[in-house]
Amino acid sequence: RDILLSVGAGQDPDAELVRDHMSDSVIAAAPDWSLERAAAEMSRRGIRHLVVYDNAELVGVLSMRDIVRVWTSEGATSGMTPD
Repeated sequence: RDILLSVGAGQDPDAELVRDHMSDSVIAAAPDWSLERAAAEMSRRGIRHLVVYDNAELVGVLSMRDIVRVWTSEGATSGMTPD
């Protein structure tokens, strides 16, 4: 999305630097979080990705799409209640 926004603004993606377009802060999750907790955190913060750290080691990135894919493929429904 950052690249699309940059190109849409008329910037040259071959000349632009990552540091000028990356998020300033990273929201991290632990690998033992439930998908429901991760989805709630994403929703609360208005983000679509969580960086997953185990201790100080980056182990992956979880997207809202990943969560939806699991929930829909397993026929799961969330027990979350609206605030």
